Amino acid sequence: MKIAVLCGRYPYSGAGVIARESAEGLSRRHEVTFLHGGESDSDRREGALRVISLRVPPAEELGMAHLYWSPAL
Repeated sequence: MKIAVLCGRYPYSGAGVIARESAEGLSRRHEVTFLHGGESDSDRREGALRVISLRVPPAEELGMAHLYWSPAL
């Protein structure tokens, strides 16, 4: 089974940490990708878990448009 776990800016929120831990646990038995916002774009493997980071502008640069559409996504 393929599973994608999405979260906002990891690891800056408690929910993001829980999402990451859940993704790691699921990756032991399934094909899991963890997608999160961060400071730069990257696509890497961490053990069985695929981790994709998408650059999200700093909070002070975010506008209303980023709530609905982001070129990084």
